[in-house]
Amino acid sequence: MRCGSKTRQALAFPLITSSDSDIRVLRMPGLKQGRMQANATKGYLFAMQGHGIGDRTVMISTEYTEAGGHAAAHKLLDLDPRPTAVVCANDRCAFGLVETLVRAGVQVPGNISVIGFDDSSVARFPFLDLTSVRPDPRRMAALAIDAAERRIEDPASPVTEHRVMVSLAVRSSTGAALRGGNLKR
Repeated sequence: MRCGSKTRQALAFPLITSSDSDIRVLRMPGLKQGRMQANATKGYLFAMQGHGIGDRTVMISTEYTEAGGHAAAHKLLDLDPRPTAVVCANDRCAFGLVETLVRAGVQVPGNISVIGFDDSSVARFPFLDLTSVRPDPRRMAALAIDAAERRIEDPASPVTEHRVMVSLAVRSSTGAALRGGNLKR
């Protein structure tokens, strides 16, 4: 299942809210780059290019865990200039990233906007209040069950791909970066 072009546009919108010409976007895909992750990365880069910032997009691969977010944050802190926005592979990575950035004195969203993916209960922690992509797990589960039933009935049936619409739960971890607010090393 893949996210459609509206999803990519929705993801890009809160990141492109600043007229700051130094905007750089960091995407944190997981370490495992299967077909779904490759499609997501391709779509993400396409959206960033469509907004004219494809050349300022940085990728850091990490684990899908809080520890992965911590590790990515340490790499991010070494970048010069630092990105003004980060899209994380999931909310757990975003949690680890935000925690590490805040401890280092980086303001979220004042210096950097952060978006997670899956709109888990972690995203709604009051101290995190993470903007997150909200998938439709019921629709995804129904499609997966249908696919499994088709495969059981006919093992030679072709693999099908579905695009599932998602929404963006906008919270306080995103906003226009302060002009000149991007802390440098």
